[in-house]
Amino acid sequence: PLVVHCLVPLCDNQFQGILPTTESLGDGFSTITNLYWATRNGMKRYYRLNKNWEEIKINFTVTDTILERVAFQRRFENGAKVILICDAYRGDQMEKCLNDYFDFLSGKKCDSIYFENNFLSAGADADMIVFNGHNGLMDVDKEPVFASKKRLKDAVVIACSSHWNYTEHITYSNAYPLVTTTSSLYPGASILDAIICEWALLKDAEAIRFA
Repeated sequence: PLVVHCLVPLCDNQFQGILPTTESLGDGFSTITNLYWATRNGMKRYYRLNKNWEEIKINFTVTDTILERVAFQRRFENGAKVILICDAYRGDQMEKCLNDYFDFLSGKKCDSIYFENNFLSAGADADMIVFNGHNGLMDVDKEPVFASKKRLKDAVVIACSSHWNYTEHITYSNAYPLVTTTSSLYPGASILDAIICEWALLKDAEAIRFA
């Protein structure tokens, strides 16, 4: 299957440079109420409600950085099968989330899930790596991470004005900046869904961005 690995730093009023939202939506330690995870267009709830996707039961141990991991699968009309893995990072762990994102893109960090009696490669071995949330590079200075593994992959950054902060980093990582943004937006799960639907059908980059 094609593997998409999505990193979601939870919306956090206290630790991120965002316009504050309500206390519950902006609680970066809550996977039950967070704006980017638990609302109708939040990553976990959106895919659980979406009848085109089937949730995969996986085992995951909560860490000091990642509060929850969920995974979903979908078969497309061209025969492509996509596995989507989503990680909810604590809102105060933006820098760690960014480090993981660029380490995945550059091939420095591997990951996997146990699925159908086998380990399915993710992280550096995924086909698409997604960052979905507040534009953390607006708040954190980061040196580029140069590629250590030549496996090409697509990079997506669903965050406000991500093109200006992320494209150069993505290029250094030897990944392709498939979708970045040039304006402010809410990083809703429906955006990623539209991207994956065109990508799985082998549409060109322009069609994927338009979607």
